[in-house]
Amino acid sequence: SMVIPYQGLIVNGWADPVAAGVFVDALNAHALDLWAGENARIALVINPHDPNGSAETLKAHCGDPRVGAITIPLTTAMLGQGIWDPVYRVAEEANWPVIIHFSGVEGAYLGAPPLAGAPHTNALSRHILMPHLAESNLASLAFEGTFYRFPHLQVVLAGFGFKWLPSLLRRMDQEWRNFRSDMPWVKDKPSTMVMRNVWVTTYPAGEATRPDTWEGEFSDELSRRLVFSSNAPFDA
Repeated sequence: SMVIPYQGLIVNGWADPVAAGVFVDALNAHALDLWAGENARIALVINPHDPNGSAETLKAHCGDPRVGAITIPLTTAMLGQGIWDPVYRVAEEANWPVIIHFSGVEGAYLGAPPLAGAPHTNALSRHILMPHLAESNLASLAFEGTFYRFPHLQVVLAGFGFKWLPSLLRRMDQEWRNFRSDMPWVKDKPSTMVMRNVWVTTYPAGEATRPDTWEGEFSDELSRRLVFSSNAPFDA
């Protein structure tokens, strides 16, 4: 299993990049010492305010059997932007997937990415709209050339649900066909890149337990991009 030190994701709303780095370094060390085990590996949380420094820190963990992935807290810099390339380079070289999970402060704290429309004043509205973050960043990854720069990079969108994926891919493919001359560097349909480089998780589990509401929209190939996830230990 893969364990995400979820507490570290909240630094996407911190204004102090130095404090954020100290916090995630301490949390990662704690997780490696106490949470890693024979059946559990750690997804190291990076400091999103310092991608270059985070990449250097990650290199020190290459070859550590306790590490199985990288987690990037979401910021206002979309995941397809070049500032993340140093982190992606290490992930690809180490054969680590990059896991993306919201922290819960998105749309609430200055510095964290906003949600659609305008700031929402209640937690339920923000929680319902979290899949928009996954959709926006998936479009960024597909259209800004990330998967050409790093063809073996694997990205896991965790905790956002998955029923939104087929409709997004249809829209992305359609607009790519209509306007591909504006983005000549995107040589493949976005859906092709997703089938090669992107995974989505089954949590929230309510979606996975009602296959009659979504199976018809998922091809066999797209269904194979679903991986199991849980909300443990929070649902325990």
